[in-house]
Amino acid sequence: FPLPLANTLMIAAQMNIKHPCVNGFSYVMTTDFMVKRNGTWHAIQVKTKEDSEKERVKEKFEIEKAYYASIGVDWQLVTEEDLPVVAAENYYWLNSGMPFECLVTDSVERERVKSAFLELYDDYSIPFHTILEASDEICGLCEGTTMQLYKSCIMDGSIAFDPLEIICLDEPRR
Repeated sequence: FPLPLANTLMIAAQMNIKHPCVNGFSYVMTTDFMVKRNGTWHAIQVKTKEDSEKERVKEKFEIEKAYYASIGVDWQLVTEEDLPVVAAENYYWLNSGMPFECLVTDSVERERVKSAFLELYDDYSIPFHTILEASDEICGLCEGTTMQLYKSCIMDGSIAFDPLEIICLDEPRR
């Protein structure tokens, strides 16, 4: 998730920290994850414990953390010591592939597709793989688009998700 360059440049200057750059050009800083919990957004940066202890990396974290503080979003650093392997794998999977918003660019169409998907999803008698296939077909989408919608629904809180449970798409839903 990109941070506005103008904002991070200003924050870096105010904090007297050199803004990240390559070949003399400042670059856009990014955050690994944005997670919505109970209607509130949280920014999460993931680094190895070793990398997170480097002084320059800590400076970059300070810029990032200050940016999120300025817009009222909680920022958190997560290392391998903080995150169980299952949760890390789940979040990696959730963020893989082309975002649903890029696959279905029209906002009205996105809402139509999401509504149709969630209606099928609420029927526990329908196997999950059937929901995915049917949603793609019914809505005239390329195969796999509804899978990205499913991920999007988890990330925006439309579908409950326990990051500590292994995601298994072949098993019946509970």
